Amino acid sequence: MRVEFNQSGAVVVVAAGLPRIFVAANFLSATGGSRSVVEDLCERLRGAGYEVLTASPYRNGLIRGAHILMTAWRRRRAYDLAVIDLYSGRAFLIGEALSLALRALGRPFVLTLRGGALPEFAARRARRVGA
Repeated sequence: MRVEFNQSGAVVVVAAGLPRIFVAANFLSATGGSRSVVEDLCERLRGAGYEVLTASPYRNGLIRGAHILMTAWRRRRAYDLAVIDLYSGRAFLIGEALSLALRALGRPFVLTLRGGALPEFAARRARRVGA
């Protein structure tokens, strides 16, 4: 284990050898929105000793997308892999841009696609959604 300080100066204990994870999703509960399952996942990962970087708490989709992309770039040395959690067809565009950025940065990533209008989006844009 190693001891570090996070951005706010709090002491964080990190288990040695575990990958550092960037989670790109909606983290809206801090700003009065609903708490998502991904927020619980991040809490559990931190509790297990993982270092977890998250984005984004912004409600506006355009601002959230920009914040996620900026975080991926600016903090690229702070994570080893990324999890992209997408809920709707429109958010798929943010995920698509982030996937391209992560690929350019050489960072592996996992996509979680669920809910919203994603099935309809996939039906209209099958080439972009295909593996």
